[in-house]
Amino acid sequence: MDHPNLADPDFDPSDEQLAELMRRAFAGVGEAHSQALKQLHEQIAQQGAEARRRWLAQRSCNPS
Repeated sequence: MDHPNLADPDFDPSDEQLAELMRRAFAGVGEAHSQALKQLHEQIAQQGAEARRRWLAQRSCNPS
């Protein structure tokens, strides 16, 4: 697809042009989302392990 002037008010993209514009505009979104989700899961796991470590340490210092 050539690079149409999207600022041209007379530009009326065909369905194929519109589909190609959308593919290019969102090309990296899926991979970026997957990476962000992976990082979030890793962060949650790390913080959960740290919370358990602190809880166990506090519990051993103050047995009931």
